[in-house]
Amino acid sequence: MKRTWLMTGLMLAALAALAALAAQAAQAAPQPGSGRALQAATAWLRLVDSGRYAQSWKEAAPAFQRAVSESRWVRDVQAVRSPLGKLLHRSLRAARYTTQLPGAPDGRYWVIRENAEFAHKHASVETIVLAQASKGWKVAGYFIR
Repeated sequence: MKRTWLMTGLMLAALAALAALAAQAAQAAPQPGSGRALQAATAWLRLVDSGRYAQSWKEAAPAFQRAVSESRWVRDVQAVRSPLGKLLHRSLRAARYTTQLPGAPDGRYWVIRENAEFAHKHASVETIVLAQASKGWKVAGYFIR
């Protein structure tokens, strides 16, 4: 049991590091697709908020799916989100476009940060990393702190 929590903690810590570095790496570049990227992030977050974790994995970017199996994603996100309770409010904190992320190939990315308030955690920040895919913007990373 401790090993599972340790692995989950390590995975979430790695995502946290990626999100922090991504925010620092964001460039002052033209911001293509901001409206569509924000819509994609909102739609994906609705899946997570409603407990449709398997569907959120299916809607994520291929890199996300290669990084974590569907069953592990469902288990880990449920373990993190369930204790927080129902989402009460979410608001956009920041949205940055970049073409470079640490540990990822050059491409088109959005790093979106949302302030979130849950029933059992009143001050949270969600970071959603989106990557440009052939079918629009897809979530490539998610972290909540």
